[in-house]
Amino acid sequence: MRTLRHLRNLPTLLGGILLTVMVTLVGATSVVGGASPPDLVAVARADADRGASIQVAATPPAPASDPAAEVVERTNAVRAQHGLAPLQIHPQMMQAAQAHSNDQAAVNRMSHTGSNGSTMAVRVDATGYAWSRIAENVAAGQGTAQLVTDAWLDSPGHRANMLNADLVHVGVAVTTSPSGTPYWTMVLATPR
Repeated sequence: MRTLRHLRNLPTLLGGILLTVMVTLVGATSVVGGASPPDLVAVARADADRGASIQVAATPPAPASDPAAEVVERTNAVRAQHGLAPLQIHPQMMQAAQAHSNDQAAVNRMSHTGSNGSTMAVRVDATGYAWSRIAENVAAGQGTAQLVTDAWLDSPGHRANMLNADLVHVGVAVTTSPSGTPYWTMVLATPR
């Protein structure tokens, strides 16, 4: 009996929450999406007070875009057009790419040579990855994953790295300098 009494009180306990999920009344229909729960409650109550039928569909915010993952996705789409296997994101390639993008942004200079004189081989070796082939693309100034991917694909040397069937692992990173310039690094590799 106690459970039934609590179930009878459920609409009262949930109050505005039930109203935000779906309230059907006589009248026009109002659809609300993309608002936060307090906003949904306010809109639903206002519409209900006017005698409207309310259907509330809360739209979750879009996830934040990951530019590095988007570059890999775009690169793999082009590789697929050429009958090539997709590159696999590898944590050690991500580490090498991030370290170099951070360094480029810190010194506000795009180069394949690190500020400490390091080469891509030294940076990949520092991750502990045992490689047989490596390649690196760097860029500066492109504000989106699409722009940097397109720029690399428009450059014969960078494109050759991205479409090299012998390279299987990838890491991509972008770091924005204090002056606002994005510095991109793509590291590609094949293990021994």
